[in-house]
Amino acid sequence: MSRGDGVTDSFPDSGAGLPVEQALLLEEACDAFEAKWRAGGRPDILAAVLELPESLRPVALRELVQLDVYYRRRRGEAPTAAEYAGHFPELAPGWLAGVLGAANPNAQTVTAAGAGTVHLPPGTRVNYFGDYELLAEIARGGMGVVYKARQASLDRVVAVKMIRAGEFASPAEARRFRQEVEAVAALDHPHVVPIYEVGEHAGRQYYTMRLLDGGTLAGRMPEFAVPGAATGAEARRRQLAAARLAATVARAVHHAHQRGILHRDLKPSNVLLDGEGTPHVADFGLARRIGAQSSLTATGAVLGTPSYMAPEQARGGKGVTTLADVYGVGAVLYELLAGAPPFRGDDALDTVRRVREEEPARPRSVCRLVDRDLETVCLKCLEKDPARRYPSADALAEDLDRWARGEPVLARRAGATERVAKWCRRHPAGAGLVAVTVLLLVAVVGGGVALAYSRTLADKNRDLEAARGEAEGRGVEAEEQRAEAEKQRGHADTQRARAEGQGALARRYLYAARLALAGRAARDGDPRTAIELLDRCRPDDGADDLRGFEWHYLWTRAGGDDYAVHSAAGAGPEVVPLEPAPAGTTTRSTPPPGRSPGWRSPPTRRPPPRQRPTAGWSSATPAPGGRCGPSPAPGGPSCPSPSAGTAGSSRPPAGTPPAGSSGCGSTPAARPCWPTTVPARPYGRSR
Repeated sequence: MSRGDGVTDSFPDSGAGLPVEQALLLEEACDAFEAKWRAGGRPDILAAVLELPESLRPVALRELVQLDVYYRRRRGEAPTAAEYAGHFPELAPGWLAGVLGAANPNAQTVTAAGAGTVHLPPGTRVNYFGDYELLAEIARGGMGVVYKARQASLDRVVAVKMIRAGEFASPAEARRFRQEVEAVAALDHPHVVPIYEVGEHAGRQYYTMRLLDGGTLAGRMPEFAVPGAATGAEARRRQLAAARLAATVARAVHHAHQRGILHRDLKPSNVLLDGEGTPHVADFGLARRIGAQSSLTATGAVLGTPSYMAPEQARGGKGVTTLADVYGVGAVLYELLAGAPPFRGDDALDTVRRVREEEPARPRSVCRLVDRDLETVCLKCLEKDPARRYPSADALAEDLDRWARGEPVLARRAGATERVAKWCRRHPAGAGLVAVTVLLLVAVVGGGVALAYSRTLADKNRDLEAARGEAEGRGVEAEEQRAEAEKQRGHADTQRARAEGQGALARRYLYAARLALAGRAARDGDPRTAIELLDRCRPDDGADDLRGFEWHYLWTRAGGDDYAVHSAAGAGPEVVPLEPAPAGTTTRSTPPPGRSPGWRSPPTRRPPPRQRPTAGWSSATPAPGGRCGPSPAPGGPSCPSPSAGTAGSSRPPAGTPPAGSSGCGSTPAARPCWPTTVPARPYGRSR
């Protein structure tokens, strides 16, 4: 920092460029030091410095010495450089001389390097300011004023900003001015207005910066605002320019955020344009470091321009983050699209109220030529809830670039439900009144519907009661009928069981009678009658088999294995003897050709096969009583030859004499005769 005595002090030694944590500690130490002076005390510089970390003590010492000099002179004291040099020998003599000279409110002459001596008596209009020739006033704000000036030593035109209060500026104003300088000095971005020099002249702190001859965006808003477009093509061109301008500002702000600086006062008048219309962010007068709590801003104080400040700034709370600057960029974009700021009330208080409570009108409601997606991006920046905005200024710039390239944007329009919810949050009293009205209406309508329904329900209940009574009567009758049916069924079951028992007993009696008759027939030499009676003792399908040892005994005695039972249609069963088996076979159960399926095979248990006679088999004439005689009559039955019999049988037919005995033709004795043929009758069914 250049001074009249030639001493140069680098402003970063006063706290600029420090990490956020150290800057916060330095700010708190200075606030505590000033508070003790205002309370009437005399704080100890050394004690205050020793409370800080060692790495921060050199910077803190310089800050506290400047504050100490200021407050001592306000009390009428006259501090000297030798006094401070005795206590703090590490301070450079040139620096001490500069501090004590700069803090003297009574100084009237300051020598600027290469500019000669300039006398500034009170009330004199300033045309020369040290090394600078003031050409015109560019802008004036709440704390400072900006001049267009020519720097004589370098012969260049620059912008000079100084504190409006001049030598009467309070320490708070002076510190805020230094804070702005520190914020800008920490930034190095092509779209942030750079600082050339920082100094003090005639008790006025100042700094010089690049002069942009394109003016402010606020002054040239009619050239950029979309509502001023005469055609649709012009409106599209202006929207593209607005999107690119907002993206450029957002990236410059993001650069500041990355270095821990919040701007907090983004608006069209703080966006300067160069000759080509490129935007540059300026005026960091309300900037502060992220996370720092400064005594320059009282709790609950509202800082910023009401029409462009974020709702959290308008509430005066401490929760202001980088998303407040995202809102500020969105407010600038809104004015470019709609031709007016998002909110504008009758006065500042009314504007602040609208910022807190109301939603901005859609830009398309002002100008139908505004693109819907660009409008959505703008309104996302202006969300009341910071969490619903873009997470960073860089994210906003990326979405604006997507729109400019014709790509889909990430922002989405709020639906009807979301808009209603926002309205309810903004107007809780109105929302409560509407809710009560709706509830009353629902209660009235619901009450009428409920009354009508209750009447209908009562009628239906009466009908149901009558139907239920009738059904119960029918149920009692049906139950009585069912009981009677159960009783009849039980009686029928009893009768059936009795009948079944009697039937079983009758079958046993019949079985015993048939056995008795079969036994008598077997004794009387009538095997066919016995076999017929025994065959009738066979059980029917599904009936109990009553046959026992006695039945098998009688069957064997009667020679049942040598007979087959044939049941002829329309007649009783007929018992016929089986044909003898052919030579070399043992099967005799095959029915003769021409037999019907009525043939009944003999039981599976057979006696041992009889031996076939080896010789002497001849025909014989049957004698009376069924015996074969020695000389059969012509045409009469003859004894079979040795090869005669049923095909497949391996033994001679029944009645054949055993081997070695006299057979037909060998003895006149009577012998059994086997018929050579069986009358063609239906076969009996095997059991």
